[in-house]
Amino acid sequence: MYLISIERNGKSEAKVFRDPIYQEFVVKFYSLGEYQKEADYFTHDRDDALATAHTIWGHHVARVARRARRAP
Repeated sequence: MYLISIERNGKSEAKVFRDPIYQEFVVKFYSLGEYQKEADYFTHDRDDALATAHTIWGHHVARVARRARRAP
């Protein structure tokens, strides 16, 4: 697989890969440095993969920030 893009904020990130064997793009998510395998996203459309990485990653970062603000 070839790395296409990374969306990153601290230890949370979304990486977009191109898989030449299956001819598809794979978005992999990492939360606080830990790979979230169950969240992998597969598509044949490059723009879809990039948009998904950006959108889902942004929602994750916002959710983590809300939790941090609520913590005592």
